[in-house]
Amino acid sequence: MMRSRNLIPPGRLIQRQSRRVLRGWVLIVALYAGVLLAGYGVLRQQLTAGLRDWSGELQAAWQEVAQGQKTLDGQQRRLTAVLIEQAANRSVGHQPDWSILLSALAGELGDEVIFRGCRIECASLAGPAGAASQQATVKLNGLGKTQEAVSKFVLRLEESGLFDQVKLVRTNREAMGDATAIAFQLDCGLAARGGKTR
Repeated sequence: MMRSRNLIPPGRLIQRQSRRVLRGWVLIVALYAGVLLAGYGVLRQQLTAGLRDWSGELQAAWQEVAQGQKTLDGQQRRLTAVLIEQAANRSVGHQPDWSILLSALAGELGDEVIFRGCRIECASLAGPAGAASQQATVKLNGLGKTQEAVSKFVLRLEESGLFDQVKLVRTNREAMGDATAIAFQLDCGLAARGGKTR
């Protein structure tokens, strides 16, 4: 049996083996680089699409913010107007509405009495424990056809509950053309609570 001998020098064998290993590594590196490039391409495409989507959503969000700011500005203007109106109403609201009283007085006149003048005087009175209260006096001047008509008018005012007290200050006869009338003056006390309760 004949023995085969390898006549290739050992240096050459090592070179061949090194080249094979090197080719294997080059192939592996190339494959790895290809996989990396493919992954990078896919990732970039997804990121670009994602950025486009985010851009649209961001623009929509900015539009919503702008619309909300516009609505808020409108609401702020309306609120300011309401606050101004409320402050004006509050300043007027601390004053009594005398037109209601005058209307009620006119309803008590009847057919035989007329007003010539009406004046309202207000004074602050010190109450218990230093509490101040408002006292108003309504001074009425008018004419009645007869003394009886004036007396009935005073009685109607007392029974109306509009005043705490009704005081006939004076009466006197006055000529009115061919006839005479009874001129009168009344002082009607009105507390801050708005008269006596029935």
